[in-house]
Amino acid sequence: MLKPKKVSLEEGIYTVEVEMKKFTALIHVDAETQEIISYEIQLKGEETSSFSFSPKTMVIMVVITAVVSAALHFTFKFLGL
Repeated sequence: MLKPKKVSLEEGIYTVEVEMKKFTALIHVDAETQEIISYEIQLKGEETSSFSFSPKTMVIMVVITAVVSAALHFTFKFLGL
């Protein structure tokens, strides 16, 4: 289940924080083009990014990224942005 936690706009870039069961995703979206600039997916409470992921975890993260990207695209389109 995806839970939007926080959205902010700074210098033309939306920062969207999405909370999942075991992960937190941080997505940066260009406010003008609605294009994803970067994203980061971390385990909750993870301090460093030196965590090695299993193939199953990588597939899940790719699927989550695709879903978030599609949801943002259609949301921006619906809002006329």
